[in-house]
Parts: sequence; C-alpha cells; structure tokens
Amino acid sequence: MSWVDPTLAADLRRLEPSPALVDRLVAALQAQRFYITDAVKCCDDGAKLPTARRLAAAWPQLADEIALTMRCGLVAFGLLPFGLLTGQSVRLADVLWDAQHGQLHWVNSRPIAGVQYPVLPCYFPTGRGNPVGATKLLRALRTSLESEQT
Repeated sequence: MSWVDPTLAADLRRLEPSPALVDRLVAALQAQRFYITDAVKCCDDGAKLPTARRLAAAWPQLADEIALTMRCGLVAFGLLPFGLLTGQSVRLADVLWDAQHGQLHWVNSRPIAGVQYPVLPCYFPTGRGNPVGATKLLRALRTSLESEQT
C-alpha cells in the first residue's frame, strides 16, 4: 500500500515551491482520502505558539471540520493539537517507544458531534518539532495499517 504516488517525493525535491507543486501535493493527499487542517484557524505575526485562549476559540470550527470530514482516526502533529483534541497530555518519547515496539498509543478524542475518534499523538514533523520522531511514528502507523489490510 502506498499512501501517495511514489514519484511525488522525487518531484518535491526537484521542484521549487510553487502553486503547481502545492496543487500536486494536495491532489495526492486527496486521492488517498487524507484531510489536513490546522488547530488554529488564523495566524499571528511571527512563529509564536498559539495560546490556550486561541486554541479554545478555534475549537468549534475544528470540531465542525472533523465532524464533516472524518471517517476513521486523527494524527495530531504536536502536543497542542493533541491536547485540544483529547483534553489529555502524553509524553511523546513514550508514544514513540511504544510504537517502535508494535503498540500504537491511540487516545479517544473529546466528543465531536457525539462521536469520539481515535487520535494518535505524533511529533510535529518540521521546525521546532521532531522530524525524525514524526517519521518513525508515521512509519509505525503505516505498518499497522498495512497489517490490518492483510
């Protein structure tokens, strides 16, 4: 099972950021029925982390998006979205350890339109996040999904 076209990664390395590149990436994700959104619905100037107040203000719109688009589970990239979605906190190093030993750490979301969705906490994959840890967690997720299909 391939999540996206195998040539996409090579093309992304070769192409400059452009609207056409973004369109291709979005089309690849849509073809695999991925939905990507942000927990905060408007950005501030600078790269500051959003405040708890901003996250709380964004919750109704995020919950509506999830209720309209979700069919299975969520991957929360970073502890802020994970906390917003679940009302809980985790130690990502423990989640990674468990994932590398065959156990994914799914946590039920807060009720969203009366439904709780499984949420997988994951490192934020860029910037101040942990790209290596995120990659390892996503690989464990892919392995788990592939084994469920066989």
